Amino acid sequence: LIKDMGKRTPFTLWMNVGIRLDFQGRGVIMPGMDVVEFFQHEVTFVPLRAIKRVSTPSCWNYNCPQVAITGGEPFMQAKELTSLCQQLRQQGQHITIETNGTLFQQVEANLLSISPKLANSNPATSNHHFQQHQRLRINQLVLRQFLDQYNCQLKFVVETEPDLVEIQQLQQEMQIPSSTIVLMPQGITRDQIQGKQNWMVEICKQHGYRYSPRLQVDIWGDQRGT
Repeated sequence: LIKDMGKRTPFTLWMNVGIRLDFQGRGVIMPGMDVVEFFQHEVTFVPLRAIKRVSTPSCWNYNCPQVAITGGEPFMQAKELTSLCQQLRQQGQHITIETNGTLFQQVEANLLSISPKLANSNPATSNHHFQQHQRLRINQLVLRQFLDQYNCQLKFVVETEPDLVEIQQLQQEMQIPSSTIVLMPQGITRDQIQGKQNWMVEICKQHGYRYSPRLQVDIWGDQRGT
């Protein structure tokens, strides 16, 4: 359980209780990692298979009504995730689940923060994971299920301006509202992010997208355990 500032959701300036879950894999690989350390104030690392140890009173000890569930890929253990969300809903928590959007399961959630992986996440073609990652990184059927059944945001990690072509192609194919799309710069240092944010903000203004900063980098820089 981690108490930290919400970085990925509409509750950017709110405090969240984060439940970071170990799923023995992410489903797709993410070179460079768009999440270096999602929560910088980590209290206890919680494997989901030990779900009974994640008691709802523990969440309430932080006095935060928002809970963000991340990983790993939460939907890789859908049964346990469903049980956890049911417990949290019974306690009146606002639930955000972060997912790469490749697996679907009906769960109790207020917001699905979905991060489909663009081609910029592919490993080198010589990497033996390349074909699997390329094949699995976008699952339009799963994305459609989430979009039709939940309040969603689609957050794309952008490296260069040509990434916009892939984003807009997916948007057009799936008829995704512009207001649902969030752009976040790839980077782990302030300089890397600042070098991208100006043109990304202009793209958001032009197309009606939303822009998401990397708040943890803005505040603490490239540091772990802060």
